Amino acid sequence: MNITYEPGSLLILVQKEDEPPFQQEREALVAQRDDLSTGLAYLSHTDDDGEVSYSVTHIASGVDLCSWWTAETEEEVQKWIKALLELADWNGKMPRATAPALKLLRYAVIGLVYELTEKDDEDSQKGTGVS
Repeated sequence: MNITYEPGSLLILVQKEDEPPFQQEREALVAQRDDLSTGLAYLSHTDDDGEVSYSVTHIASGVDLCSWWTAETEEEVQKWIKALLELADWNGKMPRATAPALKLLRYAVIGLVYELTEKDDEDSQKGTGVS
């Protein structure tokens, strides 16, 4: 699967604490296959310390696919997009699964185990006063 990335701008949905969501135009790199959009793009973010991270956005909805996790390198975010494209067609307003159900279920299980492990770690740190 040969994927290229073309610069472009898109509207993303931004949700700030205690505020209604709003759209914001951002520059992004749009994932393309055979000169057609795949429905996914990635954005770069620079924090106050100058650290750069990358997130994946579903173009049609403007939604960040995983707001609590970002890639640390462009290579990592591009691998993430490639894997997502093997699971679903992202071109519509709602992604349409294209991978076998068992494969999707396996990834869901892995994600839940990771999420629960992270929550347990956070809870145990709160309980011990470690921050």
